[in-house]
Amino acid sequence: MIVYTMVSGANTVSNGPTVNMNDVSVRPVSSPLGVAQATITGVCTIKLQGRVHPDAGWVDVATFNVSGFSTVTVFPFMRWSVSAVNGGTADLYIAVNCS
Repeated sequence: MIVYTMVSGANTVSNGPTVNMNDVSVRPVSSPLGVAQATITGVCTIKLQGRVHPDAGWVDVATFNVSGFSTVTVFPFMRWSVSAVNGGTADLYIAVNCS
């Protein structure tokens, strides 16, 4: 299992860069499920988003308004998106199994 830092210290409304999940390790992702964990201070909403193809639309995989974790589907392409900030910050991590 590897843990990938999607973002650390997000504090503005924005979308993160696209991450090809098969590029986060020298070994390909071997399971369609992973664990996302967010650490939020203050007021902040962060979403983990995924898509199956570079031309497909983004879908919300998990939304965090407070610190916590969630079992998530691992898409081939993923990103983070901050949709609300009022003096807060967010860190977002995803743990995936690799073959």
